[in-house]
This record gives sequence, C-alpha cells and structure tokens, in this order.
Amino acid sequence: MTVRVTVPHPTEVPAATRAGNEEAGENAMEDKAAEIAMKDKAPAMEKAAATEKVTAAEETGAVEKNGHTLALRANLLRWATLTPDLGIEWRVSCHVGILVNGSWTSWSWSGKDRRYALWKVSPEVRYYIGKENRGYLGVMYHIGEFNCKLGATGRQGDYQGGGITGGYLLELNRALSLDFHAGIGYTRAEYDKYKMTDGVRVREGSDSKDYWGINQLGITLVWKFNQ
Repeated sequence: MTVRVTVPHPTEVPAATRAGNEEAGENAMEDKAAEIAMKDKAPAMEKAAATEKVTAAEETGAVEKNGHTLALRANLLRWATLTPDLGIEWRVSCHVGILVNGSWTSWSWSGKDRRYALWKVSPEVRYYIGKENRGYLGVMYHIGEFNCKLGATGRQGDYQGGGITGGYLLELNRALSLDFHAGIGYTRAEYDKYKMTDGVRVREGSDSKDYWGINQLGITLVWKFNQ
C-alpha cells in the first residue's frame, strides 16, 4: 500500500494569514499617515492656541506687553491758561499707576502791576478698573505756591490739600491717549495781601482760605513711550 503525504511548500502562506498580514500592513500605513498629518498640523495648532490665550488675556486686561510702562503727561487745560504742565506715570501693574504732575508759570504785565505766577506738584495713586483698564479711581495730594494780582490787591502765599480723583482714558492709538479727569477734596491756602505803590509791594495783612470742592480738573495728553 502506498501512502501519499502532501507537505506545503515552505514559501506558501495560508490565505487567512496572508489576509491578516495585509490588513495589519494597511493599518500601520494609516497610523503612520495620521502621525505625519498630526506633526504637520502641530505648529498651526500651537500657534492658534497661543493666539487664543493672548486674546483672552488681552480681553481681561491681564497682558502687559512690556511689563511696567512709563508715560509722559501734559494737561492741555493748564497749557491753555499759559501754565506749562508736565508729569510722568509709572504703571506698576495693569491695575495700579503712580503719577507725579508738576506745573509752573510766571507772568507779569502793565509795568509789573499785574502778576500771575505759581508752581504746583501733585503726586497721585490710581487703581484702573474694567476689562480694558480705562476707567480709574485714585487719591492725590497737591502742594504749591502762588502770586496772583489781577486787580488792586494781590495775594501771595502757599497752599496744599488732597482728595479723591476719577476719570477715563480714551485711546487714540497704541501710544497716545486722552485722560479726562477730575478731583474733589480739600485745599487750604494761606497768603499775604499786598498792593503796589511806586513799584514797591506793600503788605496789607494776611488771610487764609479753606476750600471744599473740585480741586483738580484736566484733559491730559498721555504718551506711552516704552511700548
């Protein structure tokens, strides 16, 4: 009796195994393609996420482009009265600002019979409110001296006081803005009265005045110079 045994050729692979290998290969190629696509999209996705974060931070006022900012200030109302006025503001943070403003002028006419002279220094601390940090509340102090003679009697002396301030910043562009502000509080002035006789100042007593009300007012041009 003859028995035949069929042995598969060593290179032959069963159909089921071959189909499984082909499917595995296709899956591997798909995974590789997906991985390459994700790598290509990663920079764009990271950029979009960063942009969203910056936009959200800017909307909440949390971003300060260069950290602390410095700004020069000029009160246009005081310049309109021929009183040069300059100041500086340091924004400690997006909400807190420290200001120092100063004014000075010295005018005389009609043979020095008319006189308008003064100097003033006014420090202030502000707290900016709102999403865009444009409105604010603050406290200020001012001190100065004056010499004013517009009629027969002149007054020369000093004053000091303080109060609560408030206002709003109107942005004109990235560097410039207008600051509409006012202050209300207390000011005390002590002064001598005098008259002019043959060009000589003759003292005629002294007086003082206590004032409650608006003691600061301005439309100030603000220039942020370290953007």
